[in-house]
Amino acid sequence: MEMAFSDFFERREDMKIFISQPMGGLTMTEIMKTRNQVCDLMNINREDLIDNVIKEIPNGLNRDNIWCLGDSIRQMATADLVIFAPGWTSARGCNIEWSICKEYDIPYVEMELKKPYRHTKYA
Repeated sequence: MEMAFSDFFERREDMKIFISQPMGGLTMTEIMKTRNQVCDLMNINREDLIDNVIKEIPNGLNRDNIWCLGDSIRQMATADLVIFAPGWTSARGCNIEWSICKEYDIPYVEMELKKPYRHTKYA
């Protein structure tokens, strides 16, 4: 059964959507493929997405994964909705982002096996 974005939330013209997805060890092609699948499954315009795919990491970091997570959290703070892409439960950063959504009442949708599940008191 295909779900549309509108099945979960009323679309606003200025809505910003953040996709939380596993990225560690994946190529840019694999990351973008997942993002495109999420957009297609949820019928989301790509223009509504926050571009949170980090393309360049500063040199000289001891823990570049923490830097990437911090940058993602900073961008997630501007989102009206967070979508957790399939596989998110097995990624540390996604689990931290999920905890932040719960603690700070950020509306979010979990996706696993093409079955989105809404979690928010605002919908």
